[in-house]
Amino acid sequence: MPTVRPGQRAAVVRTLACVAVAVLAISSAPKGITAAPKIIDQLLSQALQTGNPLDPVEAVVTFSSRPSAVDLAVLSSTGVEIAPFRQLPMVAIKGTRLQLSAVTKLPISRIVSIYLNRQLT
Repeated sequence: MPTVRPGQRAAVVRTLACVAVAVLAISSAPKGITAAPKIIDQLLSQALQTGNPLDPVEAVVTFSSRPSAVDLAVLSSTGVEIAPFRQLPMVAIKGTRLQLSAVTKLPISRIVSIYLNRQLT
């Protein structure tokens, strides 16, 4: 088992607590109740279906309100890098096609949409 330095202990405990809460939230979701369907950008869907599954992809996840610590932990549990926006209920994510595909299937009812990050024209 790796050694944890005293200054890192709090960060490790905090991370483990977030993961535990996320697992509990997912496992205790009522069965038989489905969340409203998320809007998945057509360009993101195409990007996830083509190319190398390990190539990096960037996307923006929009929530119905500011994402909670549990929402962020659940997103992180897929292995994507996350960057929550400060003022908007959005999180920029970056990961492999496989990781982003997992994000599109998360049972977070507060996710409204997931769009490919691209230059606006």
